Amino acid sequence: MEHSNHPSLQRQQATGKQQRAAACRQRGQSLVEVALIMPILVLLIAGIVEFSNLVITQNRVSTAARAAARFGANGGENEGMMLVALNTVTETMDLSPERWDMWTLRGQVNSSGDGFVNFQIKHVYGMSQTARFTSTLTTILSGTLQAEVLYRLQQEFDGAGIITDTAQAADLRFVGTLLLFDTQFILGLDSLFDLVNSAKTIRQLHVMRRTGLDIETTNGCPGVFPIGVEENIRSLTEGSYPPADAFDYPIPPPVLAQFVSNVGDVRLDAANEGYVFKLEFGYDSGDFSWLKWRQGAANGAGTLNASMQWPGNSHVPGVGFQDYDDVTDQTMHVGDRVALNNGSDIWSNGAFLATLRDHVDTDRSLRIVTWQEGHNDGNALRMNGFAIFQIAGFHMDAGNPANSWLLLKFIRHDVSCGQVVMP
Repeated sequence: MEHSNHPSLQRQQATGKQQRAAACRQRGQSLVEVALIMPILVLLIAGIVEFSNLVITQNRVSTAARAAARFGANGGENEGMMLVALNTVTETMDLSPERWDMWTLRGQVNSSGDGFVNFQIKHVYGMSQTARFTSTLTTILSGTLQAEVLYRLQQEFDGAGIITDTAQAADLRFVGTLLLFDTQFILGLDSLFDLVNSAKTIRQLHVMRRTGLDIETTNGCPGVFPIGVEENIRSLTEGSYPPADAFDYPIPPPVLAQFVSNVGDVRLDAANEGYVFKLEFGYDSGDFSWLKWRQGAANGAGTLNASMQWPGNSHVPGVGFQDYDDVTDQTMHVGDRVALNNGSDIWSNGAFLATLRDHVDTDRSLRIVTWQEGHNDGNALRMNGFAIFQIAGFHMDAGNPANSWLLLKFIRHDVSCGQVVMP
């Protein structure tokens, strides 16, 4: 007993108790600090996640709006613009119409550059349920949107920065898209904060100066490109799609999965926008041929390249179309015959190949001639119609032109171009 009551031992026991108590207090303090800091840390992390999600979504919607506007600027119609926008984000975003509102814009600025000769806007997709639909409709009805479009068309880069110049917009024709998309917050913050919820609609407006020619013609057709496509072709499947090493351009080449709207083994006459076709050079079923607008024009890459320049020269006096059987007929119609360009230097000419690459890079929509098997005699072919395609890739074989091919993405049949058969 005396040993256990020794003063030194008692001091050690007291010290141990104090240390244990201090440790308990420290752990308790740490728990309190964690409890205080954790909600702030969670909100910070949630904010970073949600902000990143908004940025990514905004970039995707912006890309969709830009692609649709570019398609329209190249002559695409409203329905096609809608499909281009949706196809751009089909694998990355919800396409439910209740989460979208989409408008197409078309018009022309007056000669002073400070107003519009006409301004057309059409709601082409969505159910008018986005959070900002009502406020956007107000901007349309009040003229605020028109003022925004005009301001964008008046802007130009002077080498040092963006300046506003009304003359820059004078007489411009334009096409645009306005997209609204209601994003869904990953962590459900829209159910907690009205302020966050009110900002969940992504808005993107893209306006482009129209470079394409009007396609609403009824008799004769400007802006046709010198490619003839035989109509007995079928859209590509996995088995018929060319391997990557067969492409000359682009590099890397597109894969079939990139053509998200494609349905394989469908005839051209039943094709929908986005179907993809491969045509080999020749004069028979399923082939494509190079054309020249005048029987007396020289064969070869020079003539072909001149006619392949945007926006085409098929309607230009002196170099444009002449009926192969009647040179006095210089207006292109279904049923007319057009001369073939059989130049041997086409497949390796650097300038012409650069033009083809430019069409691929810019996703230009080209109006080209369609014909039917049996109406190509090696000198001329009979036009059966017109269709809009984009060149998605190609292979040119100078040693054996029959091995050359074009990869074409179908946009639409063009029934507004020269459909009246003249006597």
